[in-house]
Amino acid sequence: MGYDYEKTRKSDEQIFVIRMVDVSVIYVNYRTIQLILDSVKSIKERTLGISYEIIVVDNACDEESFRLIKDRYPEIICIQSVDNLGFGKGNNLGIEQAQGDFVLFLNPDTVLRNNAIDILCRFMKDNPSVGGCGGNLYDEEGNATTSFSRKYPSFLWELLGILYIPSLCISSRRSLFFNYEGKPIKVASVIGADLMVRRGRLFLRSEILCLKGQRIFLCQLNNFMVYKL
Repeated sequence: MGYDYEKTRKSDEQIFVIRMVDVSVIYVNYRTIQLILDSVKSIKERTLGISYEIIVVDNACDEESFRLIKDRYPEIICIQSVDNLGFGKGNNLGIEQAQGDFVLFLNPDTVLRNNAIDILCRFMKDNPSVGGCGGNLYDEEGNATTSFSRKYPSFLWELLGILYIPSLCISSRRSLFFNYEGKPIKVASVIGADLMVRRGRLFLRSEILCLKGQRIFLCQLNNFMVYKL
């Protein structure tokens, strides 16, 4: 389990308090502060049975956004970047501060529908060979929306995309974007709106996040709702 060391002072003695962290939730903010506040509210309301920390990376830092976050949730770790670093580099800044055993990359426009963070974390703990997982996504009306991809990069899929040929016409009967199977399924990739990974198996590049060749699963869970921007 990850540890976060908080130093306090009692008289002339220093006391170190160890705070155990299961999951580090990372947001990258760029002019989406109200969405993040709504998303954090859903975490506070629905997350039980697990220790977590929340990290917000503020791209092209806005002092007003910083103040709003700290006024409402002083415990949140805020990282301010003068430049807009984008999604990958912004998350890398968050990873550098993360103390959890697992990292959940969460888009600002998502809200939890259930105890999703605990469910995903338990799946990762029970399946140590899995490198990452995510949950089903829904839009504001509660309709299923793209949550993952079964397609690994290939010449065929790239060609279909260039020619605007629907891939469904040559695919299997299984859903290519949403898990209806009632159990976790192995997928090629999970949508970055909600991706949980093992912190120890991440390595950083200047612009992207990488997993060290681990399997990725999509859990069949009514986890997240995504707002339309």
